[in-house]
Amino acid sequence: GPPILERIYIKFSKKVIFDIEDDLLSEEIGSINWFASILKSKNKTKYLIKNVDRIIASSPDLAAKCNEISNKNNAVFIPPTLEEESFIQKPLSCYGVGKLAAEHYLEIFKREVPYINLRMFNVYGPGQDLSNLRQGMVSIFLAQAIDTGVIHVKGDLNRFRDFIYIDDVVDIWHELSNDKRLFNLTLNLGSGVSTTIFELLEEIKKNIPNITYFTDGMTPGDQKGIYANNSLLVKSLGFLKFTSLADGLKNYIHDVQIKNKLNNE
Repeated sequence: GPPILERIYIKFSKKVIFDIEDDLLSEEIGSINWFASILKSKNKTKYLIKNVDRIIASSPDLAAKCNEISNKNNAVFIPPTLEEESFIQKPLSCYGVGKLAAEHYLEIFKREVPYINLRMFNVYGPGQDLSNLRQGMVSIFLAQAIDTGVIHVKGDLNRFRDFIYIDDVVDIWHELSNDKRLFNLTLNLGSGVSTTIFELLEEIKKNIPNITYFTDGMTPGDQKGIYANNSLLVKSLGFLKFTSLADGLKNYIHDVQIKNKLNNE
């Protein structure tokens, strides 16, 4: 029969969801990564696929493979998360809790201090301090690529983010700063484009030849992925044209290379 831990877990779990890509077991009320680490093996994974109520797969092909194993069509593919302003916020880290708390303070004092709350997604571009390895995924990867030629990725390559170029952010800030129609509103400031970590790394490789990357470990509290529903922002400002990741990275890397050349002269 199945090992004792699996038997206990299945017995006492009524609504179990297994994220097959991340080996993450979770209940509706929250995640339990510690249990997943105990159960982590190929044979145990197959056992869980056959016994859990539902499997969330990272691709349609993976969902089909899981359904072949379970023989009960309990696997589904759910597309990337599209973040809307109206969604109920559930922060995954202390950092996220702090930002949400700031939004609530703005709401409390809005009569005395009108605000426009801009939820910034992954901003990147010239001006970032590459020596600060806590300042954003693009700058962290770029710093490693330039310094060592090797990028250490924490987490899987199918995670996704919304990367927005700094020039676009500054332009939008300027447009919104004095628009009283938008006072006391919250707007998502993102490109609205979902980019996987793999796609980001491959784009960096196009601009910095001969670099490599590897995955090892993960960042506690990191999420699978998110990108912006910026329809309210676009509706407020009219048509917006965002800088593509390819053009933004090209400009960013060119700026860094020029500065490095000047510093070395």
